Amino acid sequence: MFLPLTTEHEATCKPIANLAIIVLTLVVSWSLFRHGSYMPFLTEGRLSFVLIREGFRPEQLIGHLLAHADRTHLIGNMALLLAIGNSVNRRLGNLRYLCLYFVTGVLAGLGWMQFGSHPGLIGASGAVLGVFTAFLVLFPTTRIKALFSWLGLGAIALSLLWLALGLKVGLVFLVGLCLIYFGGLVFCVKRSMAYSGSAANVALAFLGLRVVHLTGVWLVVATLGLDVLYLLSSVSDGVAHVAHLAGGCAGFAITVGLCMTKGVRGTRYAPTLVELAGWAEPREEVVEPRVAPTPTSASGRSPYLRGRLSTRRLKTFEQWAGETARTRLVRRKTRRVRHPSAAA
Repeated sequence: MFLPLTTEHEATCKPIANLAIIVLTLVVSWSLFRHGSYMPFLTEGRLSFVLIREGFRPEQLIGHLLAHADRTHLIGNMALLLAIGNSVNRRLGNLRYLCLYFVTGVLAGLGWMQFGSHPGLIGASGAVLGVFTAFLVLFPTTRIKALFSWLGLGAIALSLLWLALGLKVGLVFLVGLCLIYFGGLVFCVKRSMAYSGSAANVALAFLGLRVVHLTGVWLVVATLGLDVLYLLSSVSDGVAHVAHLAGGCAGFAITVGLCMTKGVRGTRYAPTLVELAGWAEPREEVVEPRVAPTPTSASGRSPYLRGRLSTRRLKTFEQWAGETARTRLVRRKTRRVRHPSAAA
């Protein structure tokens, strides 16, 4: 329903741990896709990559995170991890990020073993949802650019309504789906032409998609809320929604604990959820004035000191504002002295 693309938070260092997890998962998963798109693990005895209740082994708690059921499952999880995990990796560091990812994956697997109903569990969706909720704690005000499938949301909502009413899928269901498509298409095209006028947004509208900019709160609530609806409706769609909820809750709790005990703090413009709630003191940033570079030109003046805009970069805002106010006051007094008749 939502596919995050990028975030407003720019990483200044290389997220080595996140990239290593993505590469390792891609290598292991693609090496196991030898007999088509479906998992051949149970039939060929590779039980280390599938978490099962009967014949459980401890290495399955880690192995099921590295394999996926099909290519769509793999690409969706890795795309989400690439868009969200880089920012979380930068804020926590490589070691803490690795612990967060694998611990949430293990807890998601244990939660599925306790409350799940499927015969086996495979995929890193629980760990990815844990990273997603960790992003919510670390960057609650940061906006995420995501691809939103409004047609998929409408189809899911209509299907759940049909199941709740006990109706059969027929002509009325198809008519309702067509109304959702054409209504959403008209709305998205009108919005795109009124604000951006981009041909790409209009083309995405015909595919039932739209690019949106939302904070992590809305994406997490929509994702986990959909899992709750599936569990309440008792619909068997082959997805381990219990593992999603367990991984998301574990990631949220672990990240809040790190912010409160290990001193993980936000910045001045990107505070954490713990700081916004008042559970921890925000970090005090000391702004130091920059020192002017050494002269490099023949006249003895540095080229960086020429012009008012260059001078602003070498001083703090308070220093520049004070000097500007004093300069204006001196100029005003000098003008009155030179032209005494101007005041009359």
